[in-house]
Amino acid sequence: TEAQLLAVNKTAVIMSNVSELSLEQASNDLVGTMNAFNIKAEESIHIVDALNEVDNNYAVSTMQLSGALSKAGATAKTFGLTMEEVLGHTTAIGAVTMESGDIIGNSLKTIYSRITTMQPSIDILDSVGVSIRQMGENGMEMRNVGDILGDLSGKWGDLSAEQQQNIGVTIAGRNQ
Repeated sequence: TEAQLLAVNKTAVIMSNVSELSLEQASNDLVGTMNAFNIKAEESIHIVDALNEVDNNYAVSTMQLSGALSKAGATAKTFGLTMEEVLGHTTAIGAVTMESGDIIGNSLKTIYSRITTMQPSIDILDSVGVSIRQMGENGMEMRNVGDILGDLSGKWGDLSAEQQQNIGVTIAGRNQ
């Protein structure tokens, strides 16, 4: 509708003003994120608020964050992650690596999908007590990736460097 178009355009202008993104890039990234996470036009300012808050408080830019959301958003949503979880993962990676959002987003897409779909990833998680399945209404169901990563995070400090490296390479692959 016209009201939705105006809301998105207004939000894109704000996003462009508070970031290093051009208006076109802000519009594209905004719409992509809205579509990936089913965010309504009237609520699109939430995206800008989240990006700006992270940019202001951590060593990662809005450009990195929005690029990662554009690349990984749809995959993240498919595997049960929220926009905020993707921003957290992007921030953790971006603050250390200083890679572009596109590279981080591609890495996250790979990681999110491999955790529950590749048997070696499933096996290595199981070996440290992290299950990708849980009992649900219809028997065993796949857990969302955010919960799986949360469980792994809770065990990470107790793992040896060798275990951490093996888990990282198995889940992310050698290129990610």
